[in-house]
Amino acid sequence: MTDIRLDRMEKMMEQLIGMAANNNSTIDGMRTDLTALKDDVAILKEDFIRLENKVDMLYKEQQEDIKIILQRMATKDDIDKVVATQQLHTDWLRKLSADSIQHELEINQLKIAR
Repeated sequence: MTDIRLDRMEKMMEQLIGMAANNNSTIDGMRTDLTALKDDVAILKEDFIRLENKVDMLYKEQQEDIKIILQRMATKDDIDKVVATQQLHTDWLRKLSADSIQHELEINQLKIAR
């Protein structure tokens, strides 16, 4: 009976050794995968930092462009000044037109009177 028990214990030990070897192999594979994941995460972090810097740069450029656009845009005061100047020019043109018509009339009267 002791031989049978010994054989059974040997088989169990062989199974345990096989399981331990299998576990070691699985753990080694997981370590390899974990190292690859760490490398991938490091690359992703670098890419994220570059992307973040690019977004910051584009935001600053956009803010500068907005300032330039706002500086170049006419304000309500500017538009009011243009409208007033146009009205003044319209009034002058009407006056000059009336004067020109009057001068033409006087020239024609002088021609007739000669």
